[in-house]
Amino acid sequence: MIEGIREERSGREPAARAARPRARFGPAARLAVLGVALIAPGAAFAYVGPGAGLGLLGIVAAVLAALVMGFYGLVMWPIRKLAQQRKAQAQKPVREHETRPWAQRDAAARGTEDR
Repeated sequence: MIEGIREERSGREPAARAARPRARFGPAARLAVLGVALIAPGAAFAYVGPGAGLGLLGIVAAVLAALVMGFYGLVMWPIRKLAQQRKAQAQKPVREHETRPWAQRDAAARGTEDR
């Protein structure tokens, strides 16, 4: 351990690193080989019964439905909030002096001010 540290500080490669073979293929070549292995598999002698197949279909459908509903909720939530705010603002009673600024002054002069 100490020898490896001394060798690293001196600039020389430790013996364990020097003995390790270098990779011959880059990441792109490795990914290509993996892709070919996944796309063109050999014969798989397996049987999936109707019960397991329907169970798998049900799970896939439930996951897809959950994703679609989650996305719908994420998109519709701000739209619903905006609609609620507009509806609340439309139902709020409007006083006369809010639409006509001079009406408050005139009402105060008459003594019939909105409270």
